[in-house]
Amino acid sequence: MNAKSKRIQALQKLGDHLRDYDPKKKEYDSLTEVVQKAIIFNGWFTFESIQYCFSSWAKALTTSSIEKWLSSYFITEKKQPKTV
Repeated sequence: MNAKSKRIQALQKLGDHLRDYDPKKKEYDSLTEVVQKAIIFNGWFTFESIQYCFSSWAKALTTSSIEKWLSSYFITEKKQPKTV
């Protein structure tokens, strides 16, 4: 698997993670803590608005959407690190 595919897969997994967000699940405890802090420190954020944001990013971070987005860019693989 090349670096581009790994990046696409990582973004897609992030989308899955956000899509499946449930504050009652133990696996989301740390994210729920961050969400609660955001709500406390910024009155503009509500739980519903954050869930909407997660849902929107989940829809955007699908493999097909990411590939479509990246198709307009020419990305070369990094060959060897250089010392300057």
